[in-house]
Amino acid sequence: MFVQTGDVLDRGLEGQRMLKFLWALQDEQPASIILFIGNHEAMLLTREYKYSNSGPSFADKCTYTLDPAGCQAQRSAWRTYTCTDPLGGPAHLDGCVDRAWSGDGLMGRQLLERMRTGQLKMAHLVAGTIFVHAGVTLGALRRLAEAGARPDNYIEVMNALALRAISERRHGDFLLTAEGDGLGAPSKDGPAWTRDFALEDEEQCEGVFDVLKVLGARRMVKGHDPTVKSGTRAIGEAKTLCNGTLFLTDTFMSEGYTGDRKTSEHNLMAGETSTEGDDRRFVYPMRRRNTCSGPL
Repeated sequence: MFVQTGDVLDRGLEGQRMLKFLWALQDEQPASIILFIGNHEAMLLTREYKYSNSGPSFADKCTYTLDPAGCQAQRSAWRTYTCTDPLGGPAHLDGCVDRAWSGDGLMGRQLLERMRTGQLKMAHLVAGTIFVHAGVTLGALRRLAEAGARPDNYIEVMNALALRAISERRHGDFLLTAEGDGLGAPSKDGPAWTRDFALEDEEQCEGVFDVLKVLGARRMVKGHDPTVKSGTRAIGEAKTLCNGTLFLTDTFMSEGYTGDRKTSEHNLMAGETSTEGDDRRFVYPMRRRNTCSGPL
């Protein structure tokens, strides 16, 4: 099974192309490839990017026009451009993005359909492993229980509620929002946003253990939080925390973060694990030495 934990978009010119590439792979092997919603996909689907500093760059927005190079040369978001979706339709730059990511647009329609068919998810539990973009917290499970979910269907209900929230563009829903409890604090329980699992400490690990116990799982694999320097492990490498139960897999691969292709290629990583046991291996295919970390 191949898993991609989200945040394909917003950090350069290739967001649309990468997402369409992943869709093509998924269409070839629909039973073997699962894609996930990251906070950047959620912001585009709900238009929350307009109220955030973390949305698409100007260059990224230009890819939603028929002339991306000309758009970048103009350097104006308020000019009228010819949008790719619908073909030939004129609009301001944000209007072109909104059209593509609306429920009827090329990008939004595809993602919503893949959510309906279970190919695109907020979270997934298989073989004792939870896959999610940012994390599944105890707070999220409590909110799901309030919505009528049971321990045996928490993840199923989470995905169903995420589909409804995105379809209705309820960007304030806890499953999608960057805000916490309406007080301006960062989201603690949003599975696409929470930062509760960014670092290793006793309280965090207790939270991981509790969530795994409730869900009957052994491990949680997530992206979202880039790995930071800790001991001898520098940024750009995946790592496991909490006695091997929490996998942090965001290695800063995007040139939008690193600023150069060489560093991005150095950080390129694929995590490998089997469906049984607690084995894992992080593979760095573009490195000349030490291309694997951990036994398999």
